[in-house]
Amino acid sequence: MDKPENLSEVVEAVKRSEPEAFKKLYYFFYDQLYRYLCYRTSSAFVSKDLIQDVFMRVWNNREGLDPTQSISSYLYRVAANLVVDHFRKTAVEKKHFSEKVPENVASKESDRFELRDTVNKLLDGLPEDERMVFIMNRFEGYKQREIAEILDVSVKTVENRIGKVLTYLRENAKKKM
Repeated sequence: MDKPENLSEVVEAVKRSEPEAFKKLYYFFYDQLYRYLCYRTSSAFVSKDLIQDVFMRVWNNREGLDPTQSISSYLYRVAANLVVDHFRKTAVEKKHFSEKVPENVASKESDRFELRDTVNKLLDGLPEDERMVFIMNRFEGYKQREIAEILDVSVKTVENRIGKVLTYLRENAKKKM
């Protein structure tokens, strides 16, 4: 979907409980959030559930929205928090599951994705603003200028964040593998 004429006006309309504005917001950000969540969770099914949760939270907290703040940053922050909650929940479930499964049962999928898991773990240790910029640039294909516009920061800030993440990954990836 094309970018709405003025996102702050759309946010203001959502704040006033206008369903059409909410629909515009939903359809504009759906694909971006879906790609972000798919990358973070490696699951289309989980990503779709989490997107619904993101927008439920937006609607339930619509009166607290601030049209002068970046709605994109807010949505990504909510999505990132939901991913953390999801993994906490699944960690507990895995613990209970692993107690019932013999240790010699190897997961081929986890073997195939060892590098990706290492990178994900390293990325999870970064501040959210750096991680988000890196994921949007390297995995979602956004240009630095586009990221700066979405997150309402300067292009130089985006460049600096990407540089910090790349340095961090280079220094720490060898240690983790």
